[in-house]
Amino acid sequence: MNMLKKVMIADDDPGILDAVTAMLEFGGYDVSSTSDGATVLDITENLPDLLLLDIWMSGTDGRDVCKELKKRDFSKNMPIIMISASTEL
Repeated sequence: MNMLKKVMIADDDPGILDAVTAMLEFGGYDVSSTSDGATVLDITENLPDLLLLDIWMSGTDGRDVCKELKKRDFSKNMPIIMISASTEL
C-alpha cells in the first residue's frame, strides 16, 4: 500500500492556503494547513514529511517558528521550505 507523503502548510493568507493545498492534493499529497505558526509548534506527533512555512505571518514570525523547530530533537530533521507572497524580501 502506498502511503501519501504528508505536507503541512502554514500561512496566514487564506487564498494561498487554498491554492497551495489544491495543487498539492492534485499532486497526490496528504495536505494539512494552518493559518497560525503557533499551531505548528504544538505538533507533538505525526510530523509532516515537509513543512511549507510562511516567513511573515501575522502574530508569529515564520523564521522564529523554524528556529524553534530546529532546536527540538523531535522536529530538528523535518524539512522546512520557507515561502512568502511578499515582494519585499
